[in-house]
Amino acid sequence: MVQVVRSPLGIGRHMGRSRYQFGTVKLVGKRIKSWRGIWHSYTVDADGVEHRHHHSRTLGLKSGMTKDEAKRKLRDIIDRETSQAGALKPNPDVTFEWFWKNNYLELKR
Repeated sequence: MVQVVRSPLGIGRHMGRSRYQFGTVKLVGKRIKSWRGIWHSYTVDADGVEHRHHHSRTLGLKSGMTKDEAKRKLRDIIDRETSQAGALKPNPDVTFEWFWKNNYLELKR
């Protein structure tokens, strides 16, 4: 049986991926109805562990905007919030040739 060694820091469990999202728009309220936007953001600690954060924000009254307008407003908010977060960028020095020589061929030997 092969023993699986896991990183104590939680690094390397999965590859980072872009998380482009539209969010969700819901109608809330019984008497005074309003649109509420819901989305998630992701942060990475100094030790590489990723955390997911839930956000919600009231977008406006139903009488003042349509659902399509509420969706556009939520997309603007998400773009503003996620552009400020420091996303992990891929290393430009790692090319396919480098990966082939240093990772793939070494693994196959």
